[in-house]
Amino acid sequence: MLFLKNWTKMRKLLILILILFSYLTGVAGVANAEKIPILMYHSIGDGTGYKRSARDLFCSPPQFWAHLLYIQQAGYQTVTFKDVMNDRFLQKKIILTFDDGYENQWEAYDELLKRHMVAVFFPVLRAVDKNHKYLNSDQLRVMARMGMEIGSHSMTHPVLSRSNAKKVEYEIKESKLQLEKITGKEVITFCYPYGRYNNKVMQVTESVGYYYARKIGRASCRERV
Repeated sequence: MLFLKNWTKMRKLLILILILFSYLTGVAGVANAEKIPILMYHSIGDGTGYKRSARDLFCSPPQFWAHLLYIQQAGYQTVTFKDVMNDRFLQKKIILTFDDGYENQWEAYDELLKRHMVAVFFPVLRAVDKNHKYLNSDQLRVMARMGMEIGSHSMTHPVLSRSNAKKVEYEIKESKLQLEKITGKEVITFCYPYGRYNNKVMQVTESVGYYYARKIGRASCRERV
């Protein structure tokens, strides 16, 4: 395969991401969260037509396939937050997450399914069924049925730490309720928009029924090693 030409570089990149990226954290009041490496993705594509600053959100399909191959060969098992909550005991666990609900994440889902791997998808509800560039409710429903976890990334993707109390509760609670109607499954994980949060946001996240919240690190899919 063509992407294996730069296998050494890819291997170093994955090690860097595993070191720098987010770790699983419980929301306020949920103690003893296990430290599990998380890889965060946004768009699966080459970023053609986007500004350079936006291209850091893209991971090309060949690069993503190489990530999955390395994860498998390194002996990691992909899990969801629900697996962690239900004490699915594995020696080398890793969580793959996909933010914002871009439609091209369906390609990632298809590849994960072929490899018997799982991931967590965090759509923004304002785009579901309203913008063809994002996943629709039928796709989210299928993904949930096939073992993927669907978590919330808010209703409109605001900076919650700068929002008033009413806005914070609406964004966090309403997105949970709508996703549960779409998937028929409990939504237990919230992803902070822009990775920004404060004590107020954490308290609301816990009070409306989430068990986990995901923040972000600094690594980039396109970072050079």
